[in-house]
Amino acid sequence: MVFFLKRFRVSEESMLPGIKPGDYIIVDTLRYKLRSPKNGDIIVFRHDGMEMVKRISANDGGSYTVLGDNLNKSVDSRRFGPIKKRDVVGKVIWIAK
Repeated sequence: MVFFLKRFRVSEESMLPGIKPGDYIIVDTLRYKLRSPKNGDIIVFRHDGMEMVKRISANDGGSYTVLGDNLNKSVDSRRFGPIKKRDVVGKVIWIAK
């Protein structure tokens, strides 16, 4: 059996106020295998061995600029540059408070 949903627990403050540390998110891991991410989508991606949650702010074909909603607490594309499509785990489809 293959599952296309993954659950993650958020540990950082970069997506406040919408997603808080301790919240659980459900990620659709199939969606971006079928189509490209869009600006405004909240995604989970891999960077430096970690899984991170950010919002896509710009889309340049196969690379994406990602930013946290809480810019003062976010380590994002302003620091490490754009991410590649292959690094995207999936789109956040549900947040459990």
